[in-house]
Amino acid sequence: MAVNAIIPEKVMTPLDTFIAADREWLNDLVVRYPNQIPVKELADHWGCNPESIREMLMNAPVFGLHWKKVGAKNNSFLIPTGVFIRWYCKIN
Repeated sequence: MAVNAIIPEKVMTPLDTFIAADREWLNDLVVRYPNQIPVKELADHWGCNPESIREMLMNAPVFGLHWKKVGAKNNSFLIPTGVFIRWYCKIN
């Protein structure tokens, strides 16, 4: 005799919702930018200006690179997608 058990649906907590949205954002980044992420993309997501991201990359390049060619007026910045995702998710 089979009994249909009532299984309660999992209620999404604010933390579950936050993590799901964050995971969706990361998945979208990988799809749209499989090789490198534009500085402006991170600045827009984090609600800061691109100069703040560039300044951080110059002072603590934990997820990206910067360089300046001889004779150039501006620095160049590179945020490799794989490096960023591993840094953001704390994956070694």
